[in-house]
Amino acid sequence: MTGIAGQAALAAWVKSMPGRAAIPFATLPQRLYNVRTLYEGYRTGDPASLARAFDTRVFDWTRDTATGAVRAMTPAQMMAARLHDTAIDEMIAGFLGAPARKTVGFMGGHGVSRAAPSFRQIAGVARALRRRGFMIATGGGPGLMEAANFGAFMAPFGEVEFEAALETLRAAPVYENRNAWLAAAVAVRTRLLGRWNAGEPPESANLGVPTWVYGAEPPNLFATAIGKYFYNSLREDGLVTLANGGLVFGEGEAGTVQEVFQNATLNYYRAPAMRPTPMVFLGADYWNPGPAKDAPAGAPKRKPLFPLIEVLAAQAAAPFTAALLLTDDPAAIVDFIAGANEGGEGAGQRVADVRLGRTRRTAQRR
Repeated sequence: MTGIAGQAALAAWVKSMPGRAAIPFATLPQRLYNVRTLYEGYRTGDPASLARAFDTRVFDWTRDTATGAVRAMTPAQMMAARLHDTAIDEMIAGFLGAPARKTVGFMGGHGVSRAAPSFRQIAGVARALRRRGFMIATGGGPGLMEAANFGAFMAPFGEVEFEAALETLRAAPVYENRNAWLAAAVAVRTRLLGRWNAGEPPESANLGVPTWVYGAEPPNLFATAIGKYFYNSLREDGLVTLANGGLVFGEGEAGTVQEVFQNATLNYYRAPAMRPTPMVFLGADYWNPGPAKDAPAGAPKRKPLFPLIEVLAAQAAAPFTAALLLTDDPAAIVDFIAGANEGGEGAGQRVADVRLGRTRRTAQRR
């Protein structure tokens, strides 16, 4: 059964699921989340209200009350979560509008401070790319994910506003102090929008893709569209297959390393007629460091990945060496991404174009 009749039948079936009334989220959401919906129930100046926010309540639902670990779901609950994530997957594809609109994904550590140089660098790159018409997508959490969402959010605002907003965020640099971290973002949004939970200008549009698996990582307040998943496996695969314009990797830990190799694998095994996805590494010393003894005092934990990715790129049946960039220069990243996407839709497909186009066609047939 397809089309409207099929959707109606599915909705009716969902309503009859055992335990449906106790599920604290829409099994078939009709739109992506945003700051207003995820933080519904949160009141500025009332730290205790964070426990009543929609996002917190859904996270609590996924946890065992005795141990705090991810709890085992009943078959009906598992189906509800799967249906939710399927709907999110389709709405993200519609929001991104590939292949006509190019999306650049930003990957990096959730623990990077707002006061770190890389936070400002990533924010600046994302802002410049958004101003050139690229859509920006991240994992939707704190750290360098927030930096990219923040940069895109600031695209329609001037340099004075950008610097003032950065200064406000630096006053609460880490998300572990949740209330102060949120309050700083609330202050930025209030100053620029009039109300912290007001709608954003269209030029600020960008995407965050977080997960309730990592509930300790709060969704940042600068992603204007949020596709939040229950199943992190779907979310992780989605993050690297949404970026038909390229990926930018800032400093990060195991999760970022995983994403580097996920995308390198897609480039390595792509069909010869398919274009590789550009892979940009910000931080030459971080991604291609010298001997460990040469590391500056207090430097982030460096990851010597770039030489290996270069080897893989050269050994692929369809080499993708030209799709790699290692740099310390944010302006070079913007120029590289822009140059790699010249020619528009007719320049050849990437993995994300195929994946997102297929998802949209599936949604349209239902």
